[in-house]
Amino acid sequence: METLARFRPDPKLKEELAAIKGEDDFQPIGYISTDWFNDRYIGRARVKGRYADLYTKEWVSQLRPHLQPECIELGLPDFDLSVLMQAQKRIITQMTSNYVNGIGSFDGIYYASRYGRDLENWALFEFRAEIHPIETHGVSPDDPVLLEALDILQLQVPGPDKERSGFSWVISLKDLILGKKSG
Repeated sequence: METLARFRPDPKLKEELAAIKGEDDFQPIGYISTDWFNDRYIGRARVKGRYADLYTKEWVSQLRPHLQPECIELGLPDFDLSVLMQAQKRIITQMTSNYVNGIGSFDGIYYASRYGRDLENWALFEFRAEIHPIETHGVSPDDPVLLEALDILQLQVPGPDKERSGFSWVISLKDLILGKKSG
């Protein structure tokens, strides 16, 4: 989910592009290029280790003295949970990960996605987490998990036929459930 978020359509840019007269000769906004699928894999694994749950009151309290000065420098009034959830201040989330990694007794961090509290993110520290792969496969444009993420983020993938300037109709998760094609 987080990997795809950068492709979300910017409503202001979409409006500005729509106002330009003439043929659309740009990559449509809200589409993921088919090139994105090259060398992308998805899988399942069993992972052992100790993970810091960053959104607990204990971690927010422990992180505050270390990250509050940076927050103030970035124009934020304080460090709290909302700062960790903001994508605009990526340096704070990077510093948080570095802090936990530096403690040395954790194998990674756990945090909820900003796209839904029911979506989990696990960041594993290299060479620490014990990973036992169950299955791995290339990401396919019709993968049900991918389609669900695309639906949540309001993104699309070019379909295999009816190409128009490199793009065509797509099937969204909602349309698959309803048995329709979207255009």
